[in-house]
Amino acid sequence: MNPIEKLVNPKFSRDVIKLLRSRGWSDTKIARTIRSDVKFVRLVASAQASFSMRHLNAIARASESNLNLLIFEALEPRGLKSQMRESFVSLREMIDSTGALKRAPVRKSTRKRSDTQAA
Repeated sequence: MNPIEKLVNPKFSRDVIKLLRSRGWSDTKIARTIRSDVKFVRLVASAQASFSMRHLNAIARASESNLNLLIFEALEPRGLKSQMRESFVSLREMIDSTGALKRAPVRKSTRKRSDTQAA
């Protein structure tokens, strides 16, 4: 099990939903993104179910982010041990003040296809 998978539990999954909702995502959009139904999303939102790594990867792609950044943004320091919490809060404040982890938009290709015809 990789370290990220250890974080994925019902409470963390609920925090991901809170993050997405704060960005304007509806339960329907979340459900569509993870290819599930709204009922499952509501179970996750109430910490009665948990996302899988597949779900988190789909959300990261759809939000034009990467998985590590999504996890960092969704982490709530209240779940960390005291010393770790202080370090995490300091790191988050530093990152927020510098804008170091602003999500870079995914560039879409502006190159046109050639007008050649297939033989």
